[in-house]
Amino acid sequence: MPKMIIHAPAGTFDAAGRQQVARALTQLGLDCEALPDSPLVRSTVWTYFAEYSSDAVFMGVLCAGSVRERIESEKLFIPSAMLTPKSV
Repeated sequence: MPKMIIHAPAGTFDAAGRQQVARALTQLGLDCEALPDSPLVRSTVWTYFAEYSSDAVFMGVLCAGSVRERIESEKLFIPSAMLTPKSV
């Protein structure tokens, strides 16, 4: 059962954004684990959103308030730059 935890400053994702991220990560989890794509198996992919106030996370001794998101999983780490569409 893939389990992913998204750590982000509060307000980074609204309900629609969380749904979109969960949908994409569910598919990614199925693909990475080579699981069959069925409603039953999809229901075993869990995505958690953990929100923190922007002053509650530090990188060394500096407040990491500008960090957008960090994705952690039991077997997977995706840098936030890979999830953010580039608009040039």
